[in-house]
Amino acid sequence: MASYGNTVLTSAGIDLVKRVIANTAIFEITRLATSSDSGLTNATISTIEALTTLSSVQQTGKVAAFDTSNSKQVRRKCQCRNEGATNQYDLGPVAIS
Repeated sequence: MASYGNTVLTSAGIDLVKRVIANTAIFEITRLATSSDSGLTNATISTIEALTTLSSVQQTGKVAAFDTSNSKQVRRKCQCRNEGATNQYDLGPVAIS
C-alpha cells in the first residue's frame, strides 16, 4: 500500500475549503484518479494550484474510508485496483475529488 504526503490543493480546491469553513458550501470526497503525467512530478506549487483537469488519467478508484484519529490531519484511504489497466505506467499525480 502506498502512502503520499505533501498534498497540494488546486486554486478551486482552496476556494472550496474556504467556503466550507465559512459554512457556505459542503463537499464530499468520493473518488480518485491516477495519472502517468511525469511532467507534474517536479511541478511548482503554483503550477499544481492552477490545474483544472488531470492529464493522462490511467485509472480511477474510490475513497474507501477516512481516518480522523489525528485531530490535525484527515487521512483518506483509497482503493485503485489494476482491473481494466491495459498498460504498465509509472504512477505520477493522484487527484482526489
